[in-house]
Amino acid sequence: MGNARRVRSGTPSRKGTRPSRRPVRLTRRGRIVVVVLLVAATLAMLWIGSRIAPASAAGHPGREGLPWVEAHQGDTLREVAEAVTPEGDPAVTAHRIGS
Repeated sequence: MGNARRVRSGTPSRKGTRPSRRPVRLTRRGRIVVVVLLVAATLAMLWIGSRIAPASAAGHPGREGLPWVEAHQGDTLREVAEAVTPEGDPAVTAHRIGS
């Protein structure tokens, strides 16, 4: 232990350390600007997201105007397929729903 150096706990070594920086402080006006920018960015993303959904449905022919069926506990896939296609083979529709 002849080469061991003693350093007081809590005292950092001065070799290769940078001078300490002060934390960033925002004024009241600065905080208001940050909040307004965050709210504006959130609203912009929501607006863009609401525009993407209809555009993506328009890019896939055959998806517009698909019927909606509310499934309850205990409903089978065949019952849902029969509700969607009253005439025709519900097995084909059940296969399409399952895939």
